[in-house]
Amino acid sequence: MTTSGVDVRGGEWAQYLHSAGMCRPKKTARWGPGMCRNLLQFACDAVHSYVQCNTAYLSRVNQAQVQAITTRLIHEESRAQNSRERYRTVTTIPMPPLISLEDHFISKAFQSSESAATLAFHLFPPTVLENLLDLTEQRISALDTAGIAVQVVSHSPATESPGMCRWSNEQLHRGIQKANGRLAGFAMLPMADSDAAVEELTHCVKNLGFVGTLVPNHARGTYYDGDEYLQPFAKAVELDVPIYLHPTPPTPAKRQEFIGNYSEEVTTVLSCQGWNWHADVAVHLLRLYAAGIFDKLPKLRIIIGHMGEMLPMMVDRIQARLGHIWKERQRTFIEVWRQNVWITISGMPYLGPFLALLKSTTPDKILFSVDYPFEDNVELANFMHVLRSSGVVNEEELEGIMYRNAESLLKVKCRSDLGF
Repeated sequence: MTTSGVDVRGGEWAQYLHSAGMCRPKKTARWGPGMCRNLLQFACDAVHSYVQCNTAYLSRVNQAQVQAITTRLIHEESRAQNSRERYRTVTTIPMPPLISLEDHFISKAFQSSESAATLAFHLFPPTVLENLLDLTEQRISALDTAGIAVQVVSHSPATESPGMCRWSNEQLHRGIQKANGRLAGFAMLPMADSDAAVEELTHCVKNLGFVGTLVPNHARGTYYDGDEYLQPFAKAVELDVPIYLHPTPPTPAKRQEFIGNYSEEVTTVLSCQGWNWHADVAVHLLRLYAAGIFDKLPKLRIIIGHMGEMLPMMVDRIQARLGHIWKERQRTFIEVWRQNVWITISGMPYLGPFLALLKSTTPDKILFSVDYPFEDNVELANFMHVLRSSGVVNEEELEGIMYRNAESLLKVKCRSDLGF
């Protein structure tokens, strides 16, 4: 039986508790409120699961020790909340800082636009919209709680006018300037107009210091494998910045395919974050490869999220079924996948998909991310402890995933004075 991807039946359980600082840590650790809550829940779930698997364990449980751990967690949570202390790792080996690069906001102008309605904010808790609109101390405090040193912020993806994109990028830039090195930016581009997209990307990188762009997966149903979209991709290569290809809601016609004998909410989720838009990004990346864009731009760097948008488990079959058809390409799809594509773990703190991702690519192409505020910073940060405990990556590889790979790709730096 497993809990949070950790086998609680044998030695891995004890190893995890030790690495989590719950087995007589060698030194006192400061635990933030979010981490305390998560560890307390983990401990309760895991002990319950262990007892179910091995009743003999009951004879070795010292109830006083269990109560002491619980009391300390509650005490530390209260003290951290009252003093607003920053998150500190609970492991005996200090955890590296984190850089997250799929995290969103929406501009004030966009909030009342037609596109905003398609993002189905009503299906999320009210705090999600509140956090999307915030670029101030509230956002920074959420980073502190999870030990995130830098958050690369992007506008929620949508196909908007050049004017809307410029206004939104300028608002984001003002927020970044006030964040004292804690925020960086991905540009919002008007992807329905490739010339305007080139102009806006150039402005954002050269004048605003943005570190790349995050674009919607299609521009009102049009994908980017056409010749008219070569210019924005070529400009990204010229500016030496990556393009983050992010899911976006389907067109109304495409959404019709997901209507069935169930509620409107189910249709929305199936057509978006529950299934379709992940698969849609995967198909789009294959379209880009098939159209030869990586032959024309061999230094193009693409980022995709959500543990690879279903592709890791399919790359071998794609090569087996399409490799002979794509003979005119200069490199195989697997080669492009491993050389030109970076993948974030955004919104997917699960060990199973991570193992598939790790098998399909190299650790230096894997990046930590949250998908804030749709996902919880602390939950994704805690997944780094699961990775360490699992042993599927070594310490150097874990450090790369947590921040060094992002530093190299984006040319951003974690502040050294944060104490994470």
